[in-house]
Amino acid sequence: MRIIKKIKDILLLFFSFSLKELVSLFSTYFYFFFSIILNKPLLFFYNGQPIHFSFVESTLDNLVKSKRYFIIILNEFPEKIESRNFQLQLRQKFHKFLIGKYLITPASMMKKGQKPIFVSGVIDMFHSPVSTHMIYPDGTFDNFDIFFCAGPHHEKELKEIFKQKNIGNKRYFHTGYGRLDYLKKRYDGYQKQFTEKTVLIAPSWFEQNILNMYAEQIIERLLNKNFRVILRPHPLMFEVQKDVIDNLYCKFKTNKLFVLEGSNVSKNKNDSNSFFEADVLITDWSGTSFEFFALRKKPVVFIDTPKKIWNDTFDNFNIVPLEESIREKIGLIVGEEKMGYIDQIVGEMMNQNTADFFRTDVDSLINEIFYNPFQCGIIAAQQINELCQNEKSN
Repeated sequence: MRIIKKIKDILLLFFSFSLKELVSLFSTYFYFFFSIILNKPLLFFYNGQPIHFSFVESTLDNLVKSKRYFIIILNEFPEKIESRNFQLQLRQKFHKFLIGKYLITPASMMKKGQKPIFVSGVIDMFHSPVSTHMIYPDGTFDNFDIFFCAGPHHEKELKEIFKQKNIGNKRYFHTGYGRLDYLKKRYDGYQKQFTEKTVLIAPSWFEQNILNMYAEQIIERLLNKNFRVILRPHPLMFEVQKDVIDNLYCKFKTNKLFVLEGSNVSKNKNDSNSFFEADVLITDWSGTSFEFFALRKKPVVFIDTPKKIWNDTFDNFNIVPLEESIREKIGLIVGEEKMGYIDQIVGEMMNQNTADFFRTDVDSLINEIFYNPFQCGIIAAQQINELCQNEKSN
């Protein structure tokens, strides 16, 4: 009966292909055939959302330069993203039919039934530097084989997670964080477009974030002091919390100093620019804080909301999450009792000498968070070369 059920499930999955995806899948077989003939391994890069490309761009660029591989980008979505590489739309649920060397992805969740059967391994390139044991639900990383860790905390957390779950055969590499490469490439030589002092508000994706709790109060006080304010909600908020965003936009849209970014009402098509324009970042538990700190070497204002917890058992691991241990080193924590003074706090932070704010050398703090800052693409390409060569020699 089990065999019959398995055959039935495979047939149902196969017949759920769209014609476009069926053509995409057979195109991968065509490339696999030539990869064998030309002795060039076939690599897949999977993007669950368009923004995921920014985490793997530098790795792709370095692999393309080496001319050692066939590379196919697989997208969950129909539109193509900026790249020189071959792109196909193939949803994650069909990846089990792929044949190739490695699947590399910044998408965090992969169910067991989605794991490719005929690849040597699936590599997770993290799309956030946040902790793996508090911010992500239990089981998120179980089906990955190889982890290109963004920082030391990832390896420590994952080893403890799999030890407690008695899951073995995982490999860990000291890689880095690809989005830092992406941001630095665009920030180098960037010319500021606005003269006003600018505050970027970037809430994280969870129920008790600053968008729900304090955004209106913060925006109003900052605008009253003539700060330019950019509100950049998490992409998923435009789907789930659209009414909250719409209400804020309706209230402040007539103020020329207010910008809503990341939606179809945003005039700024390059959402990275908010990072480059901002003098101060206000957030809650978002990994954006680490990106901003590393790129701009400026302190962050953390609004002290309840913790962002997606894994209720994270206390079992006895590891303090990075978001909790590092925030006082890279910024200022502002509680509810000080919310009425947020404009003064921001103003003082802007006027303070950055070097005087940090107690520890900034570069040392960046290295505490990230492996190989701004060099992830070079290191990741080298590690993929190493994996492929070791497999060949075995």
